Amino acid sequence: NAPTSLDGTSVTINGKPAFVYYISGTQVNVQAPADAATGSVPVAVTNCAGTSASVAAQKAALAAGILAPASFNVAGRQYAVAQFADLVFVGNPNLIAGAAFRPAKPGDSIVIYGIGFGEVTPPSAPGVVVAEQNRIDGLTIGFDNTPATFTYGGLSPGVVGLFQFNVVVPDVPDGDSQIRFNVRGTSISQTLYLTVKR
Repeated sequence: NAPTSLDGTSVTINGKPAFVYYISGTQVNVQAPADAATGSVPVAVTNCAGTSASVAAQKAALAAGILAPASFNVAGRQYAVAQFADLVFVGNPNLIAGAAFRPAKPGDSIVIYGIGFGEVTPPSAPGVVVAEQNRIDGLTIGFDNTPATFTYGGLSPGVVGLFQFNVVVPDVPDGDSQIRFNVRGTSISQTLYLTVKR
């Protein structure tokens, strides 16, 4: 299980201890504990300096998001982070200086990561380092309006709270395709793109 305190740093969400998996001088990454509450909940951080005042955060049963940092926003277009098996990123060459990129071709297998996709089958409690494969029921993935097949869509084994999607790029036209994720009727709110080129 992931710890609820790391080097003296802890977080509570709605009064319950969250699972801490990264801390730095400016950032704390946690996974929310099991709690059926939704809506506004208090969040507080404790470290060696004491406990912060609570701030309100919105909690939902499903709050899915795909890894897409600001560094992948190029010329006003937000690209998702996707990788090939050799760890090269999906995108046009030189999309971001200092990183290796190549476009995906129809039929290529790529890996996309996300958080907040909710329950999996078989169930996995928050804070547990996942040891077995699982699946997100009711998941669909598409490139623009073309459905994509995927060989895995669930929690990533060996880590806490990270979802992994092994996606086969469908036969879509060359260019930037908008990536669409839907879970049990709820679509992700991000507008994200990946580059496809034969």
